[in-house]
Amino acid sequence: MAKPTVTSTSKNSPVKIILAIILALSLAGNGFLLWQYTETQDELAQAEQTIELFMSDPESAQQASVAEYVEQVSRVYDLPADETPTVATVRDKELLDEQPFFERAENGDIVLIYPEAELAILYRPATGQLVNVSSLAIDDDSEALDIQEQQIDSSGLDAE
Repeated sequence: MAKPTVTSTSKNSPVKIILAIILALSLAGNGFLLWQYTETQDELAQAEQTIELFMSDPESAQQASVAEYVEQVSRVYDLPADETPTVATVRDKELLDEQPFFERAENGDIVLIYPEAELAILYRPATGQLVNVSSLAIDDDSEALDIQEQQIDSSGLDAE
């Protein structure tokens, strides 16, 4: 007598497909989480190195910071090549309200000052935008900077 053969029924097939999909989604999700974890660990290691640099050699760290801002701004504006700027950070925009150059400034914005080129640039690192660009007038007697009221609206420029 012949033995009966067992064949797969259509009931088992959808269950296997659903389980395979769930398994694939689970593996993809775990892979994404692993990738995020390694990215975060790399950023943390880089931050620790930066902290060590600031603690061991503050002057070199400051120069690296200036170079980074110059590189970012040079993507959207033609900067003077033969001059290193003085860099300042806007810490309290309320103190600068009466100065037209800082009218649209926000805390955290960076000011690049090029005395020889008579240029001041207000840059927002958070968005990669130039907030304001103006010429400078340097009073040799008082050694004070006077940022002229000539303002260039550059809010449409984005860093690439």
